[in-house]
Amino acid sequence: MAAALFILIFSIFFYAAKMEGYLVESWIAVSESGEMEILGSTFDKMFSQPSTVFLTHKINRSKLPYQGRLYLYIPHMYRSYLAVYVDGVKIGSCGFAEKRAGYFWNQPVIFELPDDFNEITLEVSVLYRIGTGSGVYIIPYSETKKYRLLSFMTRVMIPLAIGMALSIGIVLILLSTSLSLDERKSYVYFGIASLL
Repeated sequence: MAAALFILIFSIFFYAAKMEGYLVESWIAVSESGEMEILGSTFDKMFSQPSTVFLTHKINRSKLPYQGRLYLYIPHMYRSYLAVYVDGVKIGSCGFAEKRAGYFWNQPVIFELPDDFNEITLEVSVLYRIGTGSGVYIIPYSETKKYRLLSFMTRVMIPLAIGMALSIGIVLILLSTSLSLDERKSYVYFGIASLL
């Protein structure tokens, strides 16, 4: 039963992370020092110190095969701060804007795009690593349900599972104090395993 539940959650996670949309194939990356580099749709780059990188992709809205509202969807990205600019206008941001000292890696983000655009720029501040293993997508409204599902799993389910494991561990250790020596060991070991 537990194995089936694990496989189900694992499958839902990967279903939600895989989008039907336009995958941004390449980015022009410009660092604070002015160094320019071309990155693919998925990338992983390390820095020796906290840095800000500007990732730019040129795309004409009329060349996309989708009608109606479009969204910029990022399932996973290593970052401490992210701002999205469309044709030079900031449309949204998330993370630590002032200190830029935190680290987000497993939380999806989505931004609604304007009706017409030619260029998308991401301002990404990082401590020591920038990257995405899943890519960045431009998606139609019909795909936003996957964002909501992945967001629920990463923002609600993971902390809930951690809290439940900690609670079970504490309860098992407390129960062990009222048991015989032979039973006490197994409860303590299971309790410690739950805490870890």
